[in-house]
Amino acid sequence: MTASSAPVPERPVPQDSQQAALHAVRHGTAYVIQVTGFLDPASARRLEDDLIRLAAAHPPGLDTAVIDLTSADVTAAAAAALMAAARACQGALTLRAAATDPVLQALRLTGLHDHLVIHPSLDDALNAAQPAGPGQLRCAASVWPGYSLVTVTGECDMTTANQLSSAIIDESAQDIPRVIVALTGVRFLDSAGLIALVRARVRLARQEKSLILVNPGPNVTKIFDLTGADTVFRIYPTLAAAIAAG
Repeated sequence: MTASSAPVPERPVPQDSQQAALHAVRHGTAYVIQVTGFLDPASARRLEDDLIRLAAAHPPGLDTAVIDLTSADVTAAAAAALMAAARACQGALTLRAAATDPVLQALRLTGLHDHLVIHPSLDDALNAAQPAGPGQLRCAASVWPGYSLVTVTGECDMTTANQLSSAIIDESAQDIPRVIVALTGVRFLDSAGLIALVRARVRLARQEKSLILVNPGPNVTKIFDLTGADTVFRIYPTLAAAIAAG
């Protein structure tokens, strides 16, 4: 089943450069809030209010909130606000955060990791938010400044390859120069899945757009190596690296 996405309007960047910029989108069954910059107490309260309102509204089909802190600095006061938000979301939404050191250590020192699930990257958090059972493939997509992101989990074979094609084709219609496809959560991909990716790449190239792949797992890498597909696609080890590459 392919999860649909509906972009949430981007927040304006604060005039005070010391404050964090918050950018929010709907990504399949998850609501993602990307935090960039210094998460001061005022910014943290805005984030807390957003999450509390989201938990209260509980939009249909939404079961997870993901806070991307991989490009943020966090104060103790901000961690306290996140703690309040985590408690407010209990029973309504699963709250996940993506963080790296030193933010990761700061969150652990406050005990916040006991109230939400912390992942080392946004890619990992989004994969965990859309688990796929045996024989299933799940694709979630969202539009970000300059690119579309498609995260894929599960098994991509002749019965599910069309879902992958549809997800990428849908994003190719967006007014963006590139589509990033995160394959970290793909357990299996056969020739039908590979053909779907190749055809998507050709379609995007005709529109003068790029298809970028992120972190294919061992099973996917094996078929890439056997077919030489690894020389055809632009492949990055992490989502952060793919985004930074522009």
